[in-house]
Amino acid sequence: ILQQLNKALEPYDLHFGYRVVDEIALFFKNAKESWRAGIVAFENNNDENNINNEIFDLVLLMKILPKFHGNRKKLEKPLLMFLKMTKEGKLDENKAKKKSDELWKEIFGEETLSSRAETIVKELENTENYTYKYTAKKVLRMLRQLYEIGFASFS
Repeated sequence: ILQQLNKALEPYDLHFGYRVVDEIALFFKNAKESWRAGIVAFENNNDENNINNEIFDLVLLMKILPKFHGNRKKLEKPLLMFLKMTKEGKLDENKAKKKSDELWKEIFGEETLSSRAETIVKELENTENYTYKYTAKKVLRMLRQLYEIGFASFS
């Protein structure tokens, strides 16, 4: 999924290099070792697949998402694509070719453009159905910022 994500973000100059990939691999390795040693705990501490998802969620949040900053024209489509991935747990390469409005309809099922910020506020209260919920919360906050003021950043 990391390679697909990097490829999908490349047209927006949001892709990442080998150093970030190395940091991701090291973080993943250390998180797993710390979990096995009982140093850290995760929400679903007994299911290794869910632990892998939670670690990957944290990786996305800490290593990929901070690079996102800019105006609506630059960020809307990559953030919607990212949000779709956090919900489904996978990245469909065809999603990268879709327009922002099409991605919005797939995620939220609404066609109104005027109430996007309100829809996002409602969605922030219910991120349990997302595979990568920590990242989803941050992406939703960034999208809300994007629709309210026309600019968003990770901070």
